[in-house]
Amino acid sequence: MIVSMSAEDSRFWRIAPGWVDRTTDDPIKFEQFLENDPKAGLSNARWGAYREIFNRNGIKLGIQRNKQRDAFIMVDSIGLLNRGHTSGYVKCSSTISQDPDRFYPCILRKDNGKQEYSPDPRREGHFFQKLDDAWYAYDEGPS
Repeated sequence: MIVSMSAEDSRFWRIAPGWVDRTTDDPIKFEQFLENDPKAGLSNARWGAYREIFNRNGIKLGIQRNKQRDAFIMVDSIGLLNRGHTSGYVKCSSTISQDPDRFYPCILRKDNGKQEYSPDPRREGHFFQKLDDAWYAYDEGPS
């Protein structure tokens, strides 16, 4: 349901319980709005529907989409900023692309994978395990 909803709300690349990030005409910039801000372009009813799904399923950080329309449902995180990691589920779109902004399972198209974090050169760590079709359990971050 959340993947379908976020596909309908395609102008938002991140929908979190308390805010949204919306794309702009400039591909490098985005706009951030706090919940229930009428300028965001998301109705209070829609905010409520997302919050209900987040609460019911224990999704603490929301959903993030990339340009290829892959979806990362971010269930939880541990740590802060560049010293933590985020865990959840990735649903890969059917698009075949090696775009570096994609999530690792969507680029690699393997049943599982792991990369250790390396500070020099900076390389994010990740772990993924295929669950079904285009769905993966996914964890990313340095720790």
